Amino acid sequence: SDILQANGTYYAATNYNYFYQYDAVNGWVQKGSGILPSAEVDKLTSDSQGNVWLCGPGYVAKYNGTSIGVYDQTNNLHLSNNLYIRDVFCDNYRNEVWAVSYNGLFKISNNTVSYCNDSTPGFLQYYDAAEVVSEDAQHNIWFGMVYGALVKYDGTSFSSILLPNHVGNQFITDISFVGNTMYISDNLNGVWVYENNTWDSLNIDNSAISDNNVTSLITDANGNLWMSHIDHGIDVYNKNGLTVSAITEANTVPVNVYPNPSTGNFTMQLNSDADINVYTIGGRQVLSLRAAKGPSNI
Repeated sequence: SDILQANGTYYAATNYNYFYQYDAVNGWVQKGSGILPSAEVDKLTSDSQGNVWLCGPGYVAKYNGTSIGVYDQTNNLHLSNNLYIRDVFCDNYRNEVWAVSYNGLFKISNNTVSYCNDSTPGFLQYYDAAEVVSEDAQHNIWFGMVYGALVKYDGTSFSSILLPNHVGNQFITDISFVGNTMYISDNLNGVWVYENNTWDSLNIDNSAISDNNVTSLITDANGNLWMSHIDHGIDVYNKNGLTVSAITEANTVPVNVYPNPSTGNFTMQLNSDADINVYTIGGRQVLSLRAAKGPSNI
């Protein structure tokens, strides 16, 4: 259900067999059996100290590489066994951990669990069901809620805004940032763009994205926004509005390069216009240009 790399170590979460840590000698080693209250592990993340945090039905847990500490109904009455916890996030700026559920938010600070829901000031009424949590460059924590609401926590108080189009069967699937631009995906409307208190959108009617049911977002070091769709693979989008590539099948090759490797000139056959960056094997960038669809001699 999730994978994580923390301090050079790989971890994998599963729906039925707890989670695994990769050991170079023993391979994948199962963790959490007999300790976690459920064999289902839904999300993984890590804090600045290298601890791995995970969540599943009714619990949040911390793995320090040796032992597992569990937060569940034994130390918080709001954490029940059937509670649907959707995401966990480490706020390393404040040394806090957030877990979001379909029954409100949980904050873990100094080993104490506190609870926030739609009766907390700043929340929108009936919007306590949360799907995802993220952080912007100013260290505000953003929660994506069911029914199309965003809740911001600035370290002191909450504030809420609604997506331009919010309906009863909608939920925010992911939140990602490129600088001060926030991208929000939901299960109905593609990707919303929020910048300088202004809304824009990327959907099948005004852009080249493949489908409006966007399930997850991630941004790379070059500011490209990668989005996955429930039925149509992956699209890559940048702030200029250019679809860098659309990968709908595992064997799709959006660009052909020959000869490869090359010690001099080579030809690149593109399926669409694109920005081209060329690097040496050592990672040094040697060329950056804008290329048109078709063959380009470089």
